[in-house]
Amino acid sequence: MKGAEFMPRRGENIRKRKDGRWEGRFIRGHAADGKALYTSVYGKTYAEVKQKLISAQNSSGKPVAANRSAVLLGSLMYAWLEDRRPSLRPQTYTRYMQLIEKHLLQTLGQKKVEKLHAKDINEFLNAKHKKGRVDGTGGLSASSVRLMAYIITSTLDYAAMQGQRINLNGTIHRPAQAGCCRQALSKEEQSRLEAFLLQDLDAGQLGVLLSLRLGLRIGEVCGLRWNDIDLREGVLFVRQCVQRITNHQAALGEAKTVLTTGVPKTVNACRMIPIPSDLTMAIASCKGSEPADFVIQGKSQSFLDPRTCQARFHSYLKQSGLRDVNFHMLRHTFATRCIESGMDVKTLSEILGHANISTTLGVYVHSSLEQKRVQIERVGSIRGHESGSAPI
Repeated sequence: MKGAEFMPRRGENIRKRKDGRWEGRFIRGHAADGKALYTSVYGKTYAEVKQKLISAQNSSGKPVAANRSAVLLGSLMYAWLEDRRPSLRPQTYTRYMQLIEKHLLQTLGQKKVEKLHAKDINEFLNAKHKKGRVDGTGGLSASSVRLMAYIITSTLDYAAMQGQRINLNGTIHRPAQAGCCRQALSKEEQSRLEAFLLQDLDAGQLGVLLSLRLGLRIGEVCGLRWNDIDLREGVLFVRQCVQRITNHQAALGEAKTVLTTGVPKTVNACRMIPIPSDLTMAIASCKGSEPADFVIQGKSQSFLDPRTCQARFHSYLKQSGLRDVNFHMLRHTFATRCIESGMDVKTLSEILGHANISTTLGVYVHSSLEQKRVQIERVGSIRGHESGSAPI
């Protein structure tokens, strides 16, 4: 959010004072003659004042503005998000905030809730899908537009619970979720990559190997500690992950994002994975007699930045003479190999840490051309055997 944390936005009553502090004003009620009564909050940064405004405006459990007919959708979006914040993962909160501030606030957010119709929302979503990128290079993905639709509808539900009048006069339409086609590494590509990693295995290469052979996410690889691996029992525990989140309290000149460790994205993501015997030997070769805390060491004896892990992976691909793919493709490759080997989907889903098998099937499992050819030939052979006819 380049500069977004330090500039007041249209529709917000926030300004920077001459003494360097930020001031935010909100309507706490109305006098007998209808005149608005204002209260101010102060802080060292714009972000701090914005959060204070949200907390102050919602402390009584009432809508953000005292005059309900004049409530703007943008104000309610902030109130809804703050209300949801305790139950959201930091990355999710950041994603919602980015969509609100980059796309929703300046247009749809300026409309009065009571006068907002489904037609307005649908036109906005369609425009974003066709040409909504901030850099003007095209439209936003279906998933981003669907997420904005979720923010809008959830905010309206929140407003209705607060007693706000909602007059949509229609149905909100979301773009269909685009199917994704992720081509896993072929068996030959996987063999070449493994051969490169094992010829001079170090901690960085071990991280790639763990994702390729056990389906770990990049944040889980970076957050893996040596005490999460039991070589005697041959199991690996996924207990935490490294993630980069937006620093919403950043002052001018401070980093916009920070690295942190936390529990994996879902309850199912905390899991125990059996380690194949050949991989156990590879892990043991990297452990040493006095291993560091983290399997892949970063700066100051801490965890490794996933960005650095990603950069190293691209370097390994280049040195191996392989096509450039995203680190997450290793997880797709693992899932595909498991299905090809006959593993049942329920077991694979638990190894990957999914809440249900539909995610495993729909997102991570993709038949290779070789597998499709085998199945097609099998169908053909059955047909020929049953009919007794010669092949076509």
